[in-house]
Amino acid sequence: MARPASLARWLSGRTPMERMTMSVVMVLDEFMVTTSLSLGRLKEATPDLR
Repeated sequence: MARPASLARWLSGRTPMERMTMSVVMVLDEFMVTTSLSLGRLKEATPDLR
């Protein structure tokens, strides 16, 4: 992950649209990671149904 300072510098050179897209992508990425982690934990917690 980029350091906040360099990320801020990178974002300052972008248009508002690009900035918005970037934050949406980051939020989605975070969401995906969280979801897959909790799904993995859920799978471990539940006994195999096969």
